[in-house]
Amino acid sequence: MTRAMIPGSFDPPTKGHIDIIKRTSRLFDEVIVVIAKNILKNSMVSEEDRKMLLEKCLSDTKNVKVSITSGLVADYARENNIDIMVRGVRNSSDYDYESELATINEKINTNLDVIYLGAREEYRILRSTLVKDLLFHGADISLFVPEVVCTFLNKQKREGKI
Repeated sequence: MTRAMIPGSFDPPTKGHIDIIKRTSRLFDEVIVVIAKNILKNSMVSEEDRKMLLEKCLSDTKNVKVSITSGLVADYARENNIDIMVRGVRNSSDYDYESELATINEKINTNLDVIYLGAREEYRILRSTLVKDLLFHGADISLFVPEVVCTFLNKQKREGKI
């Protein structure tokens, strides 16, 4: 059985994230989406809510599981016997950043191989930071996030939670 992981902050999950995950699920027997805490980012959505949103978005993709880690993703991979990490890339800047991370992760876990999956054209401009900014300014985010995420975020905003 081939297993792969897709780590990220997913704050919030976007249509681009879901596309990369579903495409990866066609390549491997099992895919673990790992919500990783990023100390450099201020999270808008709790890890538990991101997990719930991802599980709802991926409920039709049976070989995908969602997990949360507060540690290094290379350590998570080792501890869970995962040797393949998939990273989505939108452009050359993403690739440069991701290749630096891959080098570090591969030094921490020498059994870990990193595979890059290019974003589809319609998602190349999409990033979670953009969604947060649009939401903050009251713009329609439905083009960029799955319906369940849009509904959740708009409710959270109305209730003053974000």
